[in-house]
Amino acid sequence: MTASPSNVRLQRAYDDPTPDHGHLVLVDRLWPRGRTKEQLPFDAWVRDLGPSTQLRKWFGHDPARWPGFQARYHAELAEPDRARRSTPWPSGRVEARPADAEPSTHAYRRI
Repeated sequence: MTASPSNVRLQRAYDDPTPDHGHLVLVDRLWPRGRTKEQLPFDAWVRDLGPSTQLRKWFGHDPARWPGFQARYHAELAEPDRARRSTPWPSGRVEARPADAEPSTHAYRRI
């Protein structure tokens, strides 16, 4: 059994885990800046579910590009090969933790 969407919570990688965090999964292509693997004890790092390098560079955190980023990221996530390359989600509660440095209304974790 895999985690259902209702069991997946999103939280920034830099935030402390909640007491009932469950399985911690880093969903980003880049490791969070300034943090060691010991400081951020994730259970899994699923690089292939983060936005592509090309998409991240194109977006550049420009709010005017947010609608285009959303559409392009959804298209990337729909690629059949991406799901096959990704680590299977565990059963139970999961916290997906993108490595965006600052909370933002345009953080891709809110897509």
